[in-house]
Amino acid sequence: MYNEDIFNSATIEGMLAAPGLKWHKFPSDVIPLWLADPDFPTAPGVRKAIQQAVDDEDFLYGDDTKVRTILAEKISIKNKIATSKDEVYLTPGVMPALWLALKYYCKPGDEVVITDPSYNEFKKLVDSVDCKVNYWKLDQKNGYKHDVEELKKVISNKTKLIINCNPSNPTGRVLTSEELKGIADVAVDKKIPVFSDELWEDIIFDDRKHTSLASLNPQITDQTITAWGFSKTWGVAGLQSGYLTTTNKEVLSGLKKIGTGVIQGVNNIVLRAIPIMVDRHSDYWKRDMMKHLHTMREFCYKRFQEMGDIEVPELQGTYLMFPKFNYGIKSVELEKILREQGKVALSTGTNYGLNGEYHLRILIGSSQEIVGEGLNRVESCLKTIKK
Repeated sequence: MYNEDIFNSATIEGMLAAPGLKWHKFPSDVIPLWLADPDFPTAPGVRKAIQQAVDDEDFLYGDDTKVRTILAEKISIKNKIATSKDEVYLTPGVMPALWLALKYYCKPGDEVVITDPSYNEFKKLVDSVDCKVNYWKLDQKNGYKHDVEELKKVISNKTKLIINCNPSNPTGRVLTSEELKGIADVAVDKKIPVFSDELWEDIIFDDRKHTSLASLNPQITDQTITAWGFSKTWGVAGLQSGYLTTTNKEVLSGLKKIGTGVIQGVNNIVLRAIPIMVDRHSDYWKRDMMKHLHTMREFCYKRFQEMGDIEVPELQGTYLMFPKFNYGIKSVELEKILREQGKVALSTGTNYGLNGEYHLRILIGSSQEIVGEGLNRVESCLKTIKK
């Protein structure tokens, strides 16, 4: 029987007995809060759909038309981007979608704008196509506001793509309509396309609303590739599933041409699960998860405030906090100290850019037992450090 407390049910012993990279990369005495994988069980409906696909031996070549139709309806209604099934492209996640965009828009030596801090895989992908990263620096002191005047400064005549991430990993920011409009205005004025990563669209705190950049006006709609996935809301990163849309038929045709034989949609198991994850009857899962995450956010705020000289940016979206540790120890070294001596693994702040120095990223998408034990270890370890 379903119980909303299921989101607070994970135990250390149970997670160590389960499969998955996060709990098995480091020795078993280390609490892993470094990877953006939640410690929540799989939603009953999703699990049932996957089991049914196996029982039906659904392993032959499949047809994704039904799923693309469902996703087009979701994008049109929820994201307010008028989309048809023929404008939806299934991918093995958001990063393969970004790779397609980079291959389509950029050639070696071109420039791509990403924020600093930003998700570390963005830079890796830009590097992989031999392009240069131009960093749009965000400042913790003003709440990581996306200042459009700063964006204009990093754009040149070699800039071929702007990467937008909303909600933002690792800062936890949810962009305002004003900020999104500023990005759209610059992109349209400079005729620069945008790739919008909206993977975390469901993980929004308080009364904030997620707005898709491509929904703002017809001009930016036609210049934007928007990508989504299921891993963060549903804890199914291992299914490697996502989707993108663009209303620009020429661009979509180009993406599909690049992806021919390489990016061939998703497998039949995923095709069974997607309708459940998109269906409005599954909203209870997101509702109860966010109720738990609100509790976890306040719990972590309180703990960090009590334990030492630590600044915690407001968490508006995602279940990733990005605290700054004012101990004069750089991120790489502090992460190593906490992991080796404190037996708790966090993610190094400078993985996300130079503006991540002195920060560590911590997952709060778990139970209070697990996160609480991790924070106990952080606090104990910090007490041994002289400032």
